[in-house]
Amino acid sequence: MLRIVRQIALEDEKKKPADCVICDRQFELGNIRNRALVSNNREIGLVCDSCLKRGTDKMKKVLLDRSHALTVKAELKRSLAAEYFVIAG
Repeated sequence: MLRIVRQIALEDEKKKPADCVICDRQFELGNIRNRALVSNNREIGLVCDSCLKRGTDKMKKVLLDRSHALTVKAELKRSLAAEYFVIAG
């Protein structure tokens, strides 16, 4: 489950650049912070207004695709490491 919590940004945060956890673009926080939370209420990062407008279904898809890509990459690294140790061993 993915939830977005909107909060008023603190005065010193309004002009600070932030990275969107969904699209990785940098954006200014402005007056409102959009925080993405997963099912155990753990914050995964800030979300820009563009991603927020696309909706949580699109955000979930992006995060799942990224997770899948990272899993495939980790499996490939494990496989290469196993080959290296067999050859070097």
